[in-house]
Amino acid sequence: MIAAHHIEQVHYPPASELVPYVSSYCHYKLESHLQKDTLFFLPEGIVEIIFQHGAHTHYTHPISKEWLSREQAFVGGLHTRAYQMKISEPGFAFSIRFRAGAFAHFVKLPVHELKNQLLSPGLIWGKAGQEWQDKLALTKSIDQKIELTDQFLQSQFSACSPFPTAILQNFIHQKNGHCKVSDLAKIAYLSPAQFRHRFNSHFGVPPKTYLQLYRLGRVKHLQATTTNLRDLAFQLGYYDPSHFHKEVQLITGLLPKSFCQQQG
Repeated sequence: MIAAHHIEQVHYPPASELVPYVSSYCHYKLESHLQKDTLFFLPEGIVEIIFQHGAHTHYTHPISKEWLSREQAFVGGLHTRAYQMKISEPGFAFSIRFRAGAFAHFVKLPVHELKNQLLSPGLIWGKAGQEWQDKLALTKSIDQKIELTDQFLQSQFSACSPFPTAILQNFIHQKNGHCKVSDLAKIAYLSPAQFRHRFNSHFGVPPKTYLQLYRLGRVKHLQATTTNLRDLAFQLGYYDPSHFHKEVQLITGLLPKSFCQQQG
């Protein structure tokens, strides 16, 4: 089993108007040599829309762990547990990677309804979403895919109720993901209960889950300075390494040593 970042990928910027909401468009090569491996995905707490071309893949449902066939196009990414993927037929994938908390600007449904699900663009946006999917399927040109996607997302954008997403992100980053929900609620000028509700509606997962995913997502970056599990736990802000071990096993289903090795 290998980490998903071993998939060859090229990132492209969205239109300037979309930069605050979309981190990048990505072209993945799901190559034949990966068919012999199982790919491991650690959720990032963001929404990602995937359009597969020629490729056929299966994944383990993050909760049931059942192997399921992935649709050729889907809106997903908001998993609360790690999952695995196998490539049965090689091909390509084009994706839209949204910034954390930004997808709420492009849909009318609460984002948390996407949690642990893969939903078709047609189900999310109706006829407009299906037409967008059909157009992307008819072109292999990355430039045309980007142009069509820029146009579609700009047509679907709407302002939603204000929420200090960027400020919260900066605070979480400064604290390495180790902060109290009550402190985040104060930044948003909301009660803890109101904050959890609003956070869940914008980010799609509860704040506690998002913070867990954020902390584990930093492992592959920090391993450049240390591979010692105890030191790594302290760098991530865990005062008790056993807490780090429990969190790794809860989210990934792996022992910390195995998780850190395949993140390298």
